[in-house]
Amino acid sequence: MAPRYVIIGASLAGATAAITLRDEGADGPVTLIGAERESPYERPPLSKAYLRGDVPFDKALVRPRAFYAEHGIETMFGTSVSSRLWSCSKGAGFRWITASRHRKCRAFREEPT
Repeated sequence: MAPRYVIIGASLAGATAAITLRDEGADGPVTLIGAERESPYERPPLSKAYLRGDVPFDKALVRPRAFYAEHGIETMFGTSVSSRLWSCSKGAGFRWITASRHRKCRAFREEPT
């Protein structure tokens, strides 16, 4: 039976880990979980070009949202995880897993006051 991979943290590092698992031939289920509702995005382009209004948000994405499904990567965006219990805010639980946890930074655009 192929191992199940759960990647906690849908950051650039988390997305790259999921993509690399598929590129390297991982046969088991791959799940990418992140608290943000958006697909993983690259922080430097977001913090520079996007926040200046030079490029649309989708240009900062690591991959388009459809990419993950097309490559057999289950996504659970907008989901928080309790690391003690390995349970998700959406009710999913995981047993017998290989997990990788990636910390994230939050970027935001300040609205003019």
